[in-house]
Amino acid sequence: MVLEENEIAITTNNGASWTNHVYSVDDPSGYTFGTSASYNPFQPEEVFINSDWYPMFSMDGGSTLQLLPVEFYQTTFVGISKGSVPHLYHSVQEGLVHTDLTSVTSQASNITPLNYMSLGSAPVYFMDNTITGRVFSYTNTFSGSFLNVSTDHGQSTTSIYQTFFDFIVAVTPNPVNPNLIWTSFMDAGILVFDITDLNNVQETSIALPDAGLATSIHILEQNPEEIYITLNH
Repeated sequence: MVLEENEIAITTNNGASWTNHVYSVDDPSGYTFGTSASYNPFQPEEVFINSDWYPMFSMDGGSTLQLLPVEFYQTTFVGISKGSVPHLYHSVQEGLVHTDLTSVTSQASNITPLNYMSLGSAPVYFMDNTITGRVFSYTNTFSGSFLNVSTDHGQSTTSIYQTFFDFIVAVTPNPVNPNLIWTSFMDAGILVFDITDLNNVQETSIALPDAGLATSIHILEQNPEEIYITLNH
């Protein structure tokens, strides 16, 4: 068996002849981009195929396939906001899903289609517990990397910082003055953004006692002048 982008070629006589099965590239419930195949050693006609969209199963050596829907998908971010009305956020397919846990209603934003392949890395999300509905995202594009803020659970965003070839590690709003956003970048270090005026964001660089990567920032709610930073290991 040879797995291709939208084709599966099968031989049963050591390659003397091949049968080629072609599938539609626009059908998310069908075969596409097979990555591996596993034969059942006790039932040679049964084969399990992993692909980019869904795993597939065949009972006739791969000639026909059936979809195996799974009850999970990959996510890189999950968070529940504090407050009287809890909100659940989780990422999927480069986008964000917000669920109001009181009304149990959900809304999604920036979800990429199943038949779309991105060359960049998936956005990084940070939930804000100081203001309900505020979410930060960091996206990498061909035109640069952007730190964005949303105040409507991710439905719309505003860019507050642009850089190139850098990675974000932490985002921590000041619990007393939530317009002061402390951030940590791999190369730029710690930057504090004042987003009181989104049309005129103020940026301040924080000097650390030693060189290295700040992996976490904690600001005391009782005394926001007291800040703890984890540096390196």
